[in-house]
Amino acid sequence: MREMNPLRSREVKAFAEAVERIHQAVDLEQFPLQVFEVLQDLLPGVYIVAQEFNTNTGAARSLTSEPAPDGLIARCAELIPAEHPIYAAILNGAQGALRLSDFMTMRELRRTAFFNEIFKPLGVRHEIVLSVRVRDHVAGFTVSRETEFSDEEVTITELLGPQIARAHINSQCLSALRETRDRSTRLPSPEDLVPLGLTPREAEVLHWIVQGKRDGEIAHILACSARTVQKHVQKVLAKLCVETRTAAAAEALSKGMPRGV
Repeated sequence: MREMNPLRSREVKAFAEAVERIHQAVDLEQFPLQVFEVLQDLLPGVYIVAQEFNTNTGAARSLTSEPAPDGLIARCAELIPAEHPIYAAILNGAQGALRLSDFMTMRELRRTAFFNEIFKPLGVRHEIVLSVRVRDHVAGFTVSRETEFSDEEVTITELLGPQIARAHINSQCLSALRETRDRSTRLPSPEDLVPLGLTPREAEVLHWIVQGKRDGEIAHILACSARTVQKHVQKVLAKLCVETRTAAAAEALSKGMPRGV
């Protein structure tokens, strides 16, 4: 794992502001554009490509921070598996923010079709690739520009990775809630949630979580202790393979709705 460089106070402040802005994204479709704006403010003069793959549906999409020349993104997808060293590194398990110059010298890069057909038209020579993995999605942000990236810039980009993943999950949840609201005002009943692998009591707890109730409120409704509710919540999160109540609510709305709703 690459050793991170310590950040100065102004860099820490910039990072904190970037995190706050990323978590303000409330629409899944607009989420990459919000990340573009944050990265462009942190890393001046960059051109960004976002690529996202939904492992459930197989849907894929690519977005760019600025319009790309016709056919360039498609050609990029052809050349990356064959020539880009970071692609191979990610396949072998590399994570975080990966700087191209750490894998290939400029002399080596200039000999590649990738440099001549992709970098030259965009007017860039240096690149950071940030891979982001969340449940059901694999995404990558390729950040390129003419000048080299400093160690501090690589560190900030790497620290943003987990924040981008968490904000993406929140955007997924909010989008699911919005879609459910648009389809119908009906929410899944406890009986609808049992097929998710929950006990009847756990399904009741999740039903109230979907409606925004906290542990104390659920305990009052179900006539039990808050501690008992907390134990049920922990089991619900584990069974749904999620980490937060918001994510559990999204699972309930996306998979627990009865057919026809």
